[in-house]
Amino acid sequence: MTDVFVEFAIDPRQGPAPLITTFTDLSHGDIEWWKFDFGDGYELTDRHSVFTHIYTAPGEYRPAMQAGRGTLTAGVVKRIQVDAPPVVASFTMVPTSGVSSLEVAFTDTSAGHPKVWAWDFGDGAASTEQHPTHLYTQPGVYYPTLIAANEYGSDEIRSPSPVVVEEYVEPDPPGPNPPTPVSEPWYRSPLLLVGVGLGGYVLYRAASRGSKR
Repeated sequence: MTDVFVEFAIDPRQGPAPLITTFTDLSHGDIEWWKFDFGDGYELTDRHSVFTHIYTAPGEYRPAMQAGRGTLTAGVVKRIQVDAPPVVASFTMVPTSGVSSLEVAFTDTSAGHPKVWAWDFGDGAASTEQHPTHLYTQPGVYYPTLIAANEYGSDEIRSPSPVVVEEYVEPDPPGPNPPTPVSEPWYRSPLLLVGVGLGGYVLYRAASRGSKR
């Protein structure tokens, strides 16, 4: 009978969440039972030479491997550091131009799972909603700003392109209708009449009313 030797390798040992970690079992000996504790509430009891695990939350974890034969037990504990992903603030806004009063819809597209938002719309108004709307009532050029944050950090971004609000101008009222032209009576002008004869169309000119024949 040989002794039980327990060892494993970790790759990577540190990184931002979600961290995908690969474990390699390096144990050897007369092993009858085997167990692996990932340190985040998950365990593995079916022995594998290579296996992976995803650490979704930032923090320090202590993965542990145990193996044994009968009452003989061996184990090893190691450390994994999962860092918080950085918050990267970003947003979109629609529309970006128009006349007052202009309602603009803002959509948060920040990365890093922020939990708090602070908007500055550039006209003195603010909001803490994630996806706010804002009404620009005065003409001007405005550069909105967003601060996105969570318990691990924050980030700020100012829109590189502005919201352009132009003054609303009332259209001119319609003018009076122009006079309707009056056609002269038909009898005041010579008319070219068309008649139909047996041989086809016949053209002749009618004399004005009151003219001599």
